Amino acid sequence: MVNQLISESADCIQGSTYIRREGLNFMGMLIDADFFYTIFLILPALSAVASTGLFCGSNAVWRTSFLHTQPFHTTVQTEDIEFSIRALFRNAKINFSPQSRSGELAPASFGSFYKQRLRWCMGWDQVTLMHTKAISGMQELSFALRFGMHWMLIGRWVSLFFMLVNAAMAPLLLIDKGFFPRLMIGNVGDWVATERASGGAGGGPLQKLVGPFAFLAPRRSGQAGEPVGAPCRVWCPLFAPNSPM
Repeated sequence: MVNQLISESADCIQGSTYIRREGLNFMGMLIDADFFYTIFLILPALSAVASTGLFCGSNAVWRTSFLHTQPFHTTVQTEDIEFSIRALFRNAKINFSPQSRSGELAPASFGSFYKQRLRWCMGWDQVTLMHTKAISGMQELSFALRFGMHWMLIGRWVSLFFMLVNAAMAPLLLIDKGFFPRLMIGNVGDWVATERASGGAGGGPLQKLVGPFAFLAPRRSGQAGEPVGAPCRVWCPLFAPNSPM
């Protein structure tokens, strides 16, 4: 990592982490899978989009000259992410070295794991609220870097929203095999209204679950060849890739 830091004239080299064999119980394997997803999918995607890496708090090498110019903030929950964002404001060069691996132990219990992830979640939200406005106003930074930082911070909330909606909608494909075709052609609204009319004011359990989301696939007048409404055209590509076909 030190050789890479020197050869690439970088300010930081971020390595990868994994769960050591001593901690590979069921929870440890889930955390290891999460580490793998973050390190080998999210970070390379960030590097491709924003031409930068991200300091994740462990298994990293920094130039001491850079560390002397920027302190850590001790009042934030995730001081590593906050430090990394401020470093990117100064055009710090952070590169990724996946072959430089470091083992960690999983939290001792599920309670410890929950508290750790709760702190991480609170910390990311704290950093997002602290720095998002500043990112938009820093025109001296490249568009790719500003887009990448927005993708890291604001993109979390967007992806969480669609994951929650998809988690609620995907089981419908198992309950009713005709639901997905109705979603794709944009007549879910008609289906909900029809089922409510035939089954009473509230409709059946499936219609009650789908009802709040029916606006995403608007009702159609029934004319042959009528184009699908705009909300459905937006919704279907987001829903389909995450649906258990």
